Amino acid sequence: MEGQDSGRHDRFLGGEFSFHEQRRERLRQFLPLAGDSIPPSDTTLDALFAVYLENYEQAWAAFPDAVPALQRLRSIGIPVGVITNGNHQQQVSKIRRIGLERLIDRVFSSELTGFAKPDARAFLLPCRSMGVQPAATLYVGDNYLTDIAGARNAGLRAIHLRREGCEYPESIGSLEGSLEGVIKLTSIEAAN
Repeated sequence: MEGQDSGRHDRFLGGEFSFHEQRRERLRQFLPLAGDSIPPSDTTLDALFAVYLENYEQAWAAFPDAVPALQRLRSIGIPVGVITNGNHQQQVSKIRRIGLERLIDRVFSSELTGFAKPDARAFLLPCRSMGVQPAATLYVGDNYLTDIAGARNAGLRAIHLRREGCEYPESIGSLEGSLEGVIKLTSIEAAN
């Protein structure tokens, strides 16, 4: 299902699907797998997705290390931005709901910038907008191909953050588990 979901997301990012049509397509693929029939109308699909979305949003929570890590970055004067391929309004709402809004300077979505990760422009535009050089920017991401390879190809330094319970290729050197290592790295760099 993940590969299919990625294909739909790519079609959304390419402008082939609207955000709402991408949601409907996800349900059209998922419902038969769950043994349910596909409703005949978009209105019914939208209502089903609304139920899912309400539950999904209720489950939003920051990782326990996120607030301390962002507070530390803020305390040493390091600007923090978010680069996402997700829907801009949904990402801003998520950041607000989980209590990170005051700790993040800017949110850059593919919807807002017109470029999706791993395209180098998805990383370079935010750097330019925030007044930071790509080579002096540390990007932390959880998807090796989209986040880490994309950031590095754009000239940023990048750390692959592997959270417990997530599957990743074993051959990829990564920071395990938490943002503590990122804080140590940025603290050392800020002192130099």
